[in-house]
Amino acid sequence: MLPTDFTFVLLNIPERVVTFASAITAAIVLVILTLATLGFRVLYAIQGRLAALEPKVERIWDSFRNGQIPNLPGVPAPGNPMTQERWDELARKLDKEELCEEEAREFHTALLERREQAIREKDTATLVILGAGIAFTEWQLKEMKVRNK
Repeated sequence: MLPTDFTFVLLNIPERVVTFASAITAAIVLVILTLATLGFRVLYAIQGRLAALEPKVERIWDSFRNGQIPNLPGVPAPGNPMTQERWDELARKLDKEELCEEEAREFHTALLERREQAIREKDTATLVILGAGIAFTEWQLKEMKVRNK
């Protein structure tokens, strides 16, 4: 008896309600498909622009690197615990991308310490050069971490 009552309830729905619900469902599906299509088109456009921008960013990065890293040996070392000779040696290795992980950590620590001195002395030129050195040692440390994984 239950299935007949249930069937009767389903069959007793007015036809306009079913048509209205179908129209609303179709509209919602159409809106979702339209938004998804627009989203994919935007993502594709962004991907194309990023691909076109990548060589320009690499040129900027290389010119920044080649313009600042060779100046690091001319910056005075932070003193104790790093001597000027060790500072210059690590700066040259950084320029040639020959630092091992331990040397990169050592030099990064010295760069941070020297940056604090430059901030206290308000030495802007040294801060610019040290900023490049800090960025490149951090970049090399991250590259080493990725290679080790």
